[in-house]
Amino acid sequence: MENKTLTGKIALHPKLWAAAAALAAMACIVSGALGLVIRTEVVIKELADAPHYGHVSCQAVGRDKDADFELRNTFCRFIPTGKEYYCRVQTAEGVSVYLRTDKDFGEKLPVNAEGRAARFSKREQAQLRENLALDDVYFIDTISDRLYLLRILAGVLLLADVVLGALMIKDKISAESSIYKTANIVFCTLPVAALLLGIHLMGFV
Repeated sequence: MENKTLTGKIALHPKLWAAAAALAAMACIVSGALGLVIRTEVVIKELADAPHYGHVSCQAVGRDKDADFELRNTFCRFIPTGKEYYCRVQTAEGVSVYLRTDKDFGEKLPVNAEGRAARFSKREQAQLRENLALDDVYFIDTISDRLYLLRILAGVLLLADVVLGALMIKDKISAESSIYKTANIVFCTLPVAALLLGIHLMGFV
């Protein structure tokens, strides 16, 4: 029995594969681009009324280091996919708010901070009440632009895979070509890289 390569298996249903991959790619690219382009400015005291793409700017003038915490994201509970760092700051407007940010943020204050207005999950809110006796519901995601760029990158990888797969299926890169083996390796690697990026990003949703 012939053991077809991934390219060979996809060649049996090229339109279905191309449509699915292109749809996933466009979803990643469009959602990432919208996050970078749409910036509805929100006053920090109105975080509760912020839209999905609400953008908040503030000046952190103080920090409550005892309230800092770290979340370790996992896939299927066992595979680590990244860490999130949260620090609680006092702003020039007199508001105490959490920032999702880099670990070394706030070493020198005052400092300007900006990002997407976001909401803790119910599980995270419960952990804040239980472990820190805090009732915070909203935070400012200062790494949101980075996450949107990674989302776009995942989409670009999928689009590149669609183009490469089409070239191979249509024999623009034939099996006899000297670069076919390399192209096949790249073709199989690109969706894996996009999947890993997707799993990493899921932890920050």
